[in-house]
Amino acid sequence: MFYFIMENDVLVRQEMDALPPELEELYQNLRKKYTIDFDLTDWADDDRDAGMGYCYSNSYHIYREPLRQELVLKDGRLAGFYVGFLEGTALEWNGATEKYLLKLENGARVYERGTYSNFYGNSKAWTLIAEEEPVLKDHVFLSYVAEEDRNHDFRPRDFDETFIESVQKVWTIEDNYGRFNGAFRMCLKLTENGIANPDQVLEVLKKHRPVMIRLAGGIR
Repeated sequence: MFYFIMENDVLVRQEMDALPPELEELYQNLRKKYTIDFDLTDWADDDRDAGMGYCYSNSYHIYREPLRQELVLKDGRLAGFYVGFLEGTALEWNGATEKYLLKLENGARVYERGTYSNFYGNSKAWTLIAEEEPVLKDHVFLSYVAEEDRNHDFRPRDFDETFIESVQKVWTIEDNYGRFNGAFRMCLKLTENGIANPDQVLEVLKKHRPVMIRLAGGIR
């Protein structure tokens, strides 16, 4: 577990087994007050060399809650969220800079643009949404679900029926040539018990790199 402190405009990672009680209480409120609009563009349609070029699409767009390890404090107050980790996971420290600081302002945005042309598109964008009314996220997004059968009919029993009411949407993950790569991304609707116990949901589904999301506003 970790969070960040901003000192002299440098982000310093604070390692610990769990957030201090006062920060945990702060986080439990923040996860209802803020949503991060995350848009991943990752596609290719390179038909310049018939039968040889890349052709795939792994793009998606979700409205997720902030993560504990994204908290950034300055002078003892929340300054924003550090979103420089792979979406839905907690990777090793990679030398944070302000480039990935999503400031605590409604509409604040961080944009990471990669390769982009008529044939390829690769970018990430994070936009902070201050909720008009505090709201618990009512769905969970799974970033990676390994399954070799492309036609597998996913059901709540594949996960945990205590927390999962239904499977809302499923995306296949494609390799560079548009072929099924043995894994999926998906959106699951939570039961009332799941909505009330988000951390238990995240723990049960942790091997699938989960993040809590809201469906309002759409998902694609």
